[in-house]
Amino acid sequence: LNIRPLLTCKDGAVMACGTAHGRNEQLRRILEAVPADAQEVAEIVKELSWDYGYQKESAAKIKYSVSEIKQKSQGMFEEEHYQPAFAEKEALMPEFLKSGKKISAASRGTAVHKCMELLDFTKEYTKESLDEQIRKWITDGKIEERYYQVIYQRAILWFLRSRIGKRAKEAAKKGNLYKESQFVIGLPLKEMEQDTESQELVVVQGIIDLFFVEEDQIVLVDYKTDRVKRGQEETLIQHYQAQLHAYQKALEQMTGKKVKEIYLSSFALNKNISLLPE
Repeated sequence: LNIRPLLTCKDGAVMACGTAHGRNEQLRRILEAVPADAQEVAEIVKELSWDYGYQKESAAKIKYSVSEIKQKSQGMFEEEHYQPAFAEKEALMPEFLKSGKKISAASRGTAVHKCMELLDFTKEYTKESLDEQIRKWITDGKIEERYYQVIYQRAILWFLRSRIGKRAKEAAKKGNLYKESQFVIGLPLKEMEQDTESQELVVVQGIIDLFFVEEDQIVLVDYKTDRVKRGQEETLIQHYQAQLHAYQKALEQMTGKKVKEIYLSSFALNKNISLLPE
């Protein structure tokens, strides 16, 4: 709150005190110039040396994004730096695009996420039909043409054909699948800042890649395109568990339903990594 009380001295001078912690000596020197008895001076110094009990809360942010939560977790490797765990045999990039500007790792992740958002989960995709669909999105202006080279179609097909992908398809057929869901919730400050136990609520906002309702409970899926190697699954979990915890809280608050399963879907490893027991 940064409350700054004012002291008006007898000679007309005004001093801004703020939270005067550590300023006792300065206050005493100023008050020596003010005619008053020792008891009055002591009482004034005591009052002005008062510490505001919510210093950490007043210095904390009142709004957080989910990406900030992740950054407060563990920055172990470069985010969204995609390197597939397989080699594409077919050329995915037209010749006229090869001379273009290099696409960043974050943009690669964005392109894959955009495809997953646009996909019709009720359909059955083949290698040919998925490629045709992506080209149509480019023609329609839904995806920039320069991203075609970094949309690893085999990884998308892997997910759709995985057990989680098939369950998502069944949920989509029933109208129980949700993509790119935005949320805003309140969480205790202590969950955002490690050096406080404050229960004061702060605002947290984010976007959930995918979730579906199955038997009146929720399955949460988060797509990841980070550059990881096989055997680094636990590292991936540690890096993103705070983010997924926020997603879980958000879904349970918004829907009133329990999140029964959480998956990190690694497009580099072609693996759905479970964060909760199935």
